[in-house]
Amino acid sequence: MVMISVTQDETGVYKNLLQEVAQRVGAPLPLYTTERSGLGHLPVFTCTVELAGITFTGDPAKNKKQAEKNAASAAWSALKQCEYHSLRSVHCKLMNEIVAMLLIHVCLQ
Repeated sequence: MVMISVTQDETGVYKNLLQEVAQRVGAPLPLYTTERSGLGHLPVFTCTVELAGITFTGDPAKNKKQAEKNAASAAWSALKQCEYHSLRSVHCKLMNEIVAMLLIHVCLQ
């Protein structure tokens, strides 16, 4: 599991980008799992997203929708780290194909 803290995504753009990249490489679509904790009147939502067999965890949020956006943002940030730092860790090796598609996507923007 990869845990990265990133700026909140208010628009949901990272969810869209993850879905586009997964579709382009023929991978299963991102799978979001959200857990609720905290008091009834002050819930805290934590979400994970699975992409290419790797799970990413986003920062906790006050609602489910924002928690999903945070998880997508964490996954996107991890992909970018693999792209820019050429990390040799196991999870980066598993994501070579997705990172390649990410490079193409970024270059086409």
